[in-house]
Amino acid sequence: MSTAVTIPDSGNPPDIALRSSDGLVIRTHKTVLMYASEFFNNLLADGRPEDTFENLPLCAMPENGIVLQAIVMLCAPVHVEAQDLLPALSNGSRLQDALDKYMMEQPSRRLTAFFRSYSRSLVETEPLRAFAVADAFNVDDVLLAAARNTLKTPISSWPPSPPELMIMSPMRYHKLVRYFQKCVAAASASLNNWDEIRYGHCTECGVSLTPEYGPSSDTSYTVRPSTPATTAGFHSKFQSSWIAEKAKGIVTYAPGIDISRPLNRILAEASTCRGSWENHQRRVDEIVAEVARRVDAAISGVSFYDA
Repeated sequence: MSTAVTIPDSGNPPDIALRSSDGLVIRTHKTVLMYASEFFNNLLADGRPEDTFENLPLCAMPENGIVLQAIVMLCAPVHVEAQDLLPALSNGSRLQDALDKYMMEQPSRRLTAFFRSYSRSLVETEPLRAFAVADAFNVDDVLLAAARNTLKTPISSWPPSPPELMIMSPMRYHKLVRYFQKCVAAASASLNNWDEIRYGHCTECGVSLTPEYGPSSDTSYTVRPSTPATTAGFHSKFQSSWIAEKAKGIVTYAPGIDISRPLNRILAEASTCRGSWENHQRRVDEIVAEVARRVDAAISGVSFYDA
């Protein structure tokens, strides 16, 4: 016995039925099909199918139920959700092929417009899903914005199998991973360059800076991001190499993460200045802002398309 659904289920009695290759029967309206498709307009204007289902004329279709149901939903004046269409899209390219075959220009435009808008809605909150949809529907600005937002989360924490991944090409997913890895390398490299002052006195607390290598309670340096820099020095008990390695640890797994809070914690651990807390924090904030700017610039210099 065939499974049957009605689209649209508006209360108006359907006047035609379509049967998929796997037995799903869709009751619908001739006007819905004829308005949306030149193919059906010609077919149904010329005659009536011989087969019937529940006294409705029945057309046997070569598409499976998933694809056929998506076709009728795109033709009918009904609300659609992504989950209604994604299974048909992940079934190879059969949905778009069918829309083209049946000369369904308006439903095809509706499909494209829907998923382009859908991808934009996911860029900030679900960038991997947005990326997959943007890839399938050639939305380049969303593709690049979504790729950049995936950098905020470690690859190991990406959702393992969202349905949108089924419509993305494997090569594009590989390129996204390569882009992530190149951004890690660029962000890490941007954290290498620090100036280190080992002589004189801290301008804030007056402690003598010492050239000895430490760390120890008697070792004191002033460090800052290297030139070009206008950032005031930061009074540290650790060498700049220690700070650089700790900072690299922040971006190793998620190069696009907001570096401000974790870098503040690193500098707080390194701090040995006994001067004004307000002045000290101002210097820390300047360093954090400068480092964040350099990381952002380094990532911006990585081309997704060259990854």
